[in-house]
Parts: sequence; structure tokens; C-alpha cells
Amino acid sequence: MSSGEETTDSQIKVSVCVVTYNQEEHIRQCLQSIVDQVTDFNFEVLVSDDFSKDSAREIISEFQKKYPSIIKPIFHKENTGAFKNYISTHRVAIGDYICHIDGDDMMCVGKLQKQASFLDENPDCSAVAHKMSILVNNRIVGLTKDNPEKLDARYLLLNHPCFLNSSIMYKRVCGNEFLSCEENIIDFYLYVALAKNGFIGFINQPLGQYSKGVGISAGLKLMPFIQQAIDLAATYLPDRKIIGRARARQYRSYAVASLGIGDYEKFKLYIVLMRQSHYGFLNQLMARVLGFSPKMTLFLDRVYKNIREWAKSNG
Repeated sequence: MSSGEETTDSQIKVSVCVVTYNQEEHIRQCLQSIVDQVTDFNFEVLVSDDFSKDSAREIISEFQKKYPSIIKPIFHKENTGAFKNYISTHRVAIGDYICHIDGDDMMCVGKLQKQASFLDENPDCSAVAHKMSILVNNRIVGLTKDNPEKLDARYLLLNHPCFLNSSIMYKRVCGNEFLSCEENIIDFYLYVALAKNGFIGFINQPLGQYSKGVGISAGLKLMPFIQQAIDLAATYLPDRKIIGRARARQYRSYAVASLGIGDYEKFKLYIVLMRQSHYGFLNQLMARVLGFSPKMTLFLDRVYKNIREWAKSNG
């Protein structure tokens, strides 16, 4: 629908949730890419600014004046943090489908229509994501990876990260579990919660642009939050082997990260946890090799990832 048309709350099919903090360099392009979407349904745009100290609020207000029937600003009176900003915005969304985008990313032409149509046509899916172009200094340097058309929790656990948060659109009725969270979570927890209610669809086409390295949570320590998501999956997945493999995979990543900053004590701890989390032969062998020679770990990790990517690309 044209962004200038008057709508009522009952007519809103999609709520677009935009979270931003000190993103004056990007928020204008982000919002313009949303209001320029052409759809056969009405949508609202909730723009939640977490007490920015730059001119982001002025830009948002400018858009609200220009598109009063679609842009709905939320101006926090103090900085609440990335998670609270995110979750409070999604909680007030009224659309049947909720779409998320960070204030430094952009939508491509046709994104909202294609994702909403996908969810309309796939009742077995609780959400849908898509590929994104990767921007560095406003230049496209690559694309995020391909995925199957429908992902389940097992795939998410063993292939994380599968997609970027600015590509997700989910059914509001499937979001109750994470929308009721009071403790901090990350997007991976959201995906695992959604996968409890159905597949997550995937469109192997770049429908958005991601600004690499300028995200709100770029420096967030993710390790305990990823384990939190795996713990959630363990409450509804009966396959203990999958849970064990997922934990082992994350502990390997933690071990490598610890080694990268010279923390050998944590490196040793994560190697031990890796050995304890899954009893498969290859996992045990990898844990022993990594623990035996820390200096070789970074090299072996790169080799392992290259072989894994080669195997995927060659079917």
C-alpha cells in the first residue's frame, strides 16, 4: 500500500520494528528503504530510539512528520540497552507478522511483500529470513550464505549463525516465549524459540543490506547467551546427541576465541567442556588434538572451517 494512505490498527498486517542508537549516519537510509516498500497490505513502522546523543531523533521526527500514518516513534527518556530496546518495541507491535531491522541496515525493493507472501503460503513456518548483502564503507563486499528453504531447530543448532537479525519476519502468535523474557537474550535465542513452533523459512535472495561492524551489539560477549539458546532447545528436542554436538561446537569456538586473546586457562577449560559435551569419536579426537597443542589450534580451526564449507558447497 502507499505509505501515505490512512490506516487503522485493525488493518495492519506487518509491523516493522526498527531499533536505533546513535546511528545518524544510517537511520535516514534505513527508514527511506522501509517507507518505499510497495505492498498489497498495510504496515506500520515502530522506530525505537534508545536515547541517542546524535541527531538520530531529529531524523526520525522528520520522517514521522512526512509519513504520519506509518512512522510511529518511540523515544526512550534514558538509555535502556540493546535488549530492552528490542523487546519493548516488539511487544507493542500489532501486526500479524513482525519484521525486525537494525537502524544501520536497509531493505531491498520487494522485501516486505516477499516475506509476508511466504508466510501466507507456508502455514508450517513460524518465521522467514533471507540472504543479505554485506556492506563495508557503503560498498557491497559479499553476501551472507545460502540455506535450505526450511530450517528446523537441529539445523539452527549445528549451523549457527544461519542468517542476520535484520532479515527476520515472524508470526506474532509464535513469539510469546521470547517476548515475555525479562532477562537478556540474543537473536539466536529468538530463532530457537520460533523453531519450537514451526520451521523457519529462508529466501535465498538478498532482500536487505547489512552494514558490517557498526551494529549496536558489535562488542557483546555472546558465549553465555548462545548456551542459553541451546538450553532452550534442550527443553523440547528429544535428540540428546544434537544438543551435545551443538554444545561441543560452541565450546570449540570459545576455546579458539580464548586462545586468540591469550587466555590459556579458559582455553583449557573449554577444551575439557568440549570433551564432556558429546561422546562422538571425531569430537573426542578433535578435543584431544586441540588441547595437546594450543599453538596449532588456530591453524586447525581454519582448516576445519574450510573443509566444512567445501563439503557444504559440493553437496
